[in-house]
Amino acid sequence: MQEFTICGRSCENDRLVVAELPADIRAGDLMTLGTTGAYTYSMASNYNRFGRPAVVFAGNGEHRLVVRRESSEDVLRNDVVDGS
Repeated sequence: MQEFTICGRSCENDRLVVAELPADIRAGDLMTLGTTGAYTYSMASNYNRFGRPAVVFAGNGEHRLVVRRESSEDVLRNDVVDGS
């Protein structure tokens, strides 16, 4: 086990938690957090131009995507650009 700092969108701070994880953890491995604070899905907005995250239900060794993450195209979809 090794100590890692887990970062992501959480209020105005990107540090979510310090956790003991297997030392052989690699990019692409999955983990779950019970909560990550505001600015995840329930209170998300695009005022800062970050897309809303995906929502995944996980339990009993299984997972299921219930909301897709927003792409850059989703965030910019309603923008109107005046070409003049």
